[in-house]
Amino acid sequence: MVKPHVHNAFLRFQFNDLLLIPCALPPILLIQRWLRLRLHDAPPTPGEICFHVVVWSIVCEAIGPHFIHRATGDVRDVIAYMVGGVLAGLCWWRVEIHRRLAP
Repeated sequence: MVKPHVHNAFLRFQFNDLLLIPCALPPILLIQRWLRLRLHDAPPTPGEICFHVVVWSIVCEAIGPHFIHRATGDVRDVIAYMVGGVLAGLCWWRVEIHRRLAP
């Protein structure tokens, strides 16, 4: 609904990719916690964030376009996944550090 009214290329194409890791990773980690594949409730580690960026990049930008009609892989989407992951990781850990330092 928004795309037809927005003419900025970033907002039309990469903004949703920027939100992928911040929005998808917490529920995935929660499911891993329920399945006892993850043993803590701390914010995602840099390794977990990187792993999920790589997995989503391969699935969405390398494999997906072969199975979804009119989909194309785009390196700018991968960059948006990485930037979103870094920004989310910084926010998650900033909150965690403040929580741990609070009396």
